[in-house]
Amino acid sequence: MNGHMNMQHYLAVHEAASSAAFDALGFGQSYIDARNRSFFDLEHHLRYLQEVMIGDELTAHVRLLDRSNKVVHHLGYILNQSTREVAKLLETISACVDLDTRRVTPFLPSEATWIDEAMRVSEALGWRTSGGGVMSAHRPT
Repeated sequence: MNGHMNMQHYLAVHEAASSAAFDALGFGQSYIDARNRSFFDLEHHLRYLQEVMIGDELTAHVRLLDRSNKVVHHLGYILNQSTREVAKLLETISACVDLDTRRVTPFLPSEATWIDEAMRVSEALGWRTSGGGVMSAHRPT
């Protein structure tokens, strides 16, 4: 509609990037099946920085920013490769959930280690995050 990408498509791109990032961390379907735990998004903050037109080439990336003992704070970027600019940011708080009780639950030590390592790798990239800061992992859940 209107010759540009709309919200449902932005969210689909972010969902695919987040799923791939969490899979790479070890939180994919085999983790869900084995531990009966998963992640539920609790909060999103969208920031539109540039219009994406039909035919623009996009890439999506996820950067872990912080965690508490139950939630992870991450920032998704959609980069418009056609214009070489950041087009959209999606800041998210995702909670670890026990699928039996459907309740937020603390990370197991191995899970916390996986997340901490991913944050260390992210910090070593040499570029600062931008656009985040609306949310925090350190709040009551």
